[in-house]
Amino acid sequence: FIDTTTARLYQAGGSPNIGIRVFSLANPELPVFIGEIATPETSHDLYVHNDTGFVNMGFSGFYVYDFSDINNIQNIGIFDNYVDNGYNHSGWLDVHRDLYIMADETHGMRMKLVDVSDVGNMDIVSFMHSDINPLSIAHNQIIHDHIVYGAYYHDGFYAFDINDPLNPFVFGYYDTSEEPNSNNYRGNW
Repeated sequence: FIDTTTARLYQAGGSPNIGIRVFSLANPELPVFIGEIATPETSHDLYVHNDTGFVNMGFSGFYVYDFSDINNIQNIGIFDNYVDNGYNHSGWLDVHRDLYIMADETHGMRMKLVDVSDVGNMDIVSFMHSDINPLSIAHNQIIHDHIVYGAYYHDGFYAFDINDPLNPFVFGYYDTSEEPNSNNYRGNW
């Protein structure tokens, strides 16, 4: 993920001992390695804005880090005991920086809209799901203009209106697979 506010690139997916690697993009043609952070599990995905990193940590949940001092990275929030907890795969921060949509890439789990305005006290404000099949599985999602766009494997592409974060609704969808839902990971990523 590239944090354009600080010109840094964050690479997730390393080993638990090196869960996130950080590079300076002060000169984008010559990225410079500036540090790394050990994480409790292999980090899978992350979103960073203005030195605050929202990290999807697989079966360890959702973590928030302060990257402002690359030599002293601080864990400032952990959200690991929540409803529909599975493999915390990916997420996206809204434009106001107070809501985070995350998906646990686990069959039957709903996407969660999380209040991150106080990272020491995060809470789910609403759930979203395709409601097609008990095996439905969310994968990747982003927020743009109060719409959550999400990939739902067998179920296709979904858009949820979150103008009222407490009452999201399906704004539109497009089925991308004729294969029936099953216990696999095929379809729209």
